Amino acid sequence: LLVVLTLALVVTYLWYHVNLPVMESVRVPAGTYTLSDSAEVTRTVIVTTFRIDQTEVTNAEYGRCFQQGYCQPPGRTASATRPNYFNDPAFAAFPVVNIDWDAARRFCKWKGERLPTIDEWQVAASFAPVTKRIYRFPWGDAFDPLLANNTATATQDTQMVGFYHP
Repeated sequence: LLVVLTLALVVTYLWYHVNLPVMESVRVPAGTYTLSDSAEVTRTVIVTTFRIDQTEVTNAEYGRCFQQGYCQPPGRTASATRPNYFNDPAFAAFPVVNIDWDAARRFCKWKGERLPTIDEWQVAASFAPVTKRIYRFPWGDAFDPLLANNTATATQDTQMVGFYHP
C-alpha cells in the first residue's frame, strides 16, 4: 500500500509539473508609439527593443523564488475567494497575487530579468504586432472586464495563466 501511495504521489507530481504553463517571452520592437493615457490625452514615446513575458507569473514560479529564500511571501496568501490560494498546489498554474512592486522587482532580478518601464508596459499591453496598431486595451479599444484576469469573471477570482488570449 505504501508503494502504491508513493507511486501515485510521484505520478501526480510529475503530471502537475509537466502541465504547468511555460513562461515564454515576446519581443516588442523598438519604435515610436502613440499611447493613450485617457480618452482625451495621448502622448508619444520612444522605446528600444525589449522582451516581456507573455503571461503572468504563476504561484508555482513565484513559489520557487520564495522557497530559495530570495522572494518574500505574498502580502496575503488568499485570493478573492480562495483562502489558501498561494500555498494550494491546485492553483500553482494561476497568477500570483498580493505582490507589491518591490517583490515583483526582486522576482525579476531572481529570474535575471527586470520589470518593464511604464512606457514599455503600456506598449506591450496595447500594441498589436500584426496590424501595427495601438489599442487602448490588449483586446481592443473598449474595456471588457470579462477579458481581464480579475474578480469580474464568473468565478469572481483569477483564472489559470494562459486562459485568456495573451
